[in-house]
Amino acid sequence: DFAHRGDHEVLTTAPGAPLDNPYSLNTVDVCPVGALTAKDFRFTMRAWELEATPSVCNGCATGCNIEIHHKHGRAWRLVSRHNPDVNKYWMCDEGRLTYHPLREHRLAGATVDGLPAGWDRAIRAAADLLTPMLAGNRQAVGVVLSAEASNEDNFALGRLAKAWGVTAVYVAARPDVPGRADGRLRVADVNPNRRGVQLIAEALGLGARPVAELAADVRCLVMLGAELPGVAAARLPELELIAISPFERAAAAAARIALPSAAWAETAGTVTNAAGLVQRMHAAFPPPGQALPAWEAVVRLASICAPATAAGAGKLSFTHVRDVFKDMTQTVAAWSALTWAREARPLALRFAGSRG
Repeated sequence: DFAHRGDHEVLTTAPGAPLDNPYSLNTVDVCPVGALTAKDFRFTMRAWELEATPSVCNGCATGCNIEIHHKHGRAWRLVSRHNPDVNKYWMCDEGRLTYHPLREHRLAGATVDGLPAGWDRAIRAAADLLTPMLAGNRQAVGVVLSAEASNEDNFALGRLAKAWGVTAVYVAARPDVPGRADGRLRVADVNPNRRGVQLIAEALGLGARPVAELAADVRCLVMLGAELPGVAAARLPELELIAISPFERAAAAAARIALPSAAWAETAGTVTNAAGLVQRMHAAFPPPGQALPAWEAVVRLASICAPATAAGAGKLSFTHVRDVFKDMTQTVAAWSALTWAREARPLALRFAGSRG
């Protein structure tokens, strides 16, 4: 509504009708003259100076299509992108702010025992730790997939676990948020890729369980991401953690060996929403420091960490994310009709015989 008159006129809410709901920032998108602005973005950057990269919101299992507006190697805001099958033109306020954690507690370099080490030394330290266990006591080695990581990252680590013969495979996922689901876009599951991890684990025959059920005889964990939800803090000092993570926080902060990986806005890949739709993310800007896509970190780990009894069995030949995608779609039956499209614009994944 407009209140007052002349040069005192202001844009405000109608009397007794506050604008207070989880989708309020959509009014910024639909305002035809730019009179409505978001406090989060106001006075930061000129909108026309920003570059736009199509991607997918990682705030929950809905997978709203978005554009990452970025400049100088960082995201400045997220806005909704039209997809009639997922979010139409809209997204929730919480999803618009999911770019903030990209700047916090970043792991920009490989570390060993908390000290900077570089990739070569960190991988060698991981090999020294893992190789004897894989050769003599594989039950002591566990692998943790992540419902917050892409399909490609999880598939690469799952393939490595299969090659190593590791049976202690777990999934790290944030717990559901009661009361968050509203029948529109917001759902209780705040993991962007829980469904994708489930399909990958089933296709590879990994028998993955929630990481909260971590077995007592596991002494070494190779994990994707920074968190181990449900694992008691008192258990962490007992574990030799090899974390492939974008962030140096939570369990990753206590890792014996930390390998820096790209965050979701910094790498190409796919995620699977709650409805089973596989959607493609594009890299908006490079990751900081020495960080690499997590699937590439897995390939480096696999290159020298193989059981002595089966030398080379754990090596992976992926050189590009398309290689991972191709192998993944050939392995996961539910995705056998997917192809990696050539065009760079939205809906870059196609189902054979369908419109997108």
